[in-house]
Amino acid sequence: MKMKPVNRILSFDLLKGISMYLVIFTHCLQYIAAQTFENTLFQVVYVFHMPLFIIVSGYLFRKKIDRPLHSTIVNLFVRLIIPSIVLGGVIRLLSVGCLQLGYLIKLPFFLWFLSSLFICSVSYALIYKVTQRIEIIVLLLSLSTLFIPAGLSFVKFFMPFFGIGLLLSDMDVYNQIHIGFKELALSFVAIVVLYILFWDTSYYVYITPPPFILSCDMHSCLAYVMRLGFGTLITLYLMGLCKRLQIKGTAATIIVRWSYNSLYLYITHFVLLTSIGDTIRMNFESEILADTVMLIGSVAFTIALSFGIDLLRKNKYTKTLILADFKDYSSSTVMEHKTIGNEQTR
Repeated sequence: MKMKPVNRILSFDLLKGISMYLVIFTHCLQYIAAQTFENTLFQVVYVFHMPLFIIVSGYLFRKKIDRPLHSTIVNLFVRLIIPSIVLGGVIRLLSVGCLQLGYLIKLPFFLWFLSSLFICSVSYALIYKVTQRIEIIVLLLSLSTLFIPAGLSFVKFFMPFFGIGLLLSDMDVYNQIHIGFKELALSFVAIVVLYILFWDTSYYVYITPPPFILSCDMHSCLAYVMRLGFGTLITLYLMGLCKRLQIKGTAATIIVRWSYNSLYLYITHFVLLTSIGDTIRMNFESEILADTVMLIGSVAFTIALSFGIDLLRKNKYTKTLILADFKDYSSSTVMEHKTIGNEQTR
């Protein structure tokens, strides 16, 4: 039985698609150009691209949190963990020709974003069944990260941003954003000034992990607060920008496809780059040249991967056996955006 078409908020598909591209771009810089936090553009993107992805995920999860808990857990496992195992194993096998036992054991949780998304979604859904109050859940689970040991740093990083997304959705922030181009320009300048004045390279989660109750210090707490502040502020700005611009045409179609294929793009690009990145390593004489080549190259890479994923979806066997996609609706259904007035509604 075919599911009914899903009306989607165009701005959120654009945000998801853009954030997915930024993830691929920074990984291309890291694994192909061998440039990370010494690269200025890499530093700037890393301030907000993962917080953006996580907050949007939390925002969209709000409408699912009322569903039965067992149904939520099963759906999340099928949607997130099984594709990590199946598609991750297939891509690894095709790229290096073998699957080691150690790699197979890690497959269910080898992608930190997907495993953290699964853990945080289940945690918020579980506590919601007890309290039914989003603001209380966000406060409790954000504070609980102080008691999570350092070995789970990415879950500690993920939890509060996901909660912020839930809270923003509960407050219906998107539909309350009404901002003109002048305000957008002034807001952009304000964010740049704040970044120059207050951001420090030591605030990145890879450099300063989230605080742990037994070993936290002032700097780790400050880094934690700054990450939350800048990540949330820039996400709200981009939310307003996408809503105001109302991007259409070919560019919007491509980015929306990236959004729809984001799970598979995340898995395939990461497995490919970590498997064969060393063999295609490129040396650049300047940072600007590296940024330019990787910006263009990562667009082509993302388009090619998305096209390949769309081809796999067209056949029920490759869709199920390679993508581990068990949904029974055509890709066209998720492309339908319903417009009422000037607003995109779900």
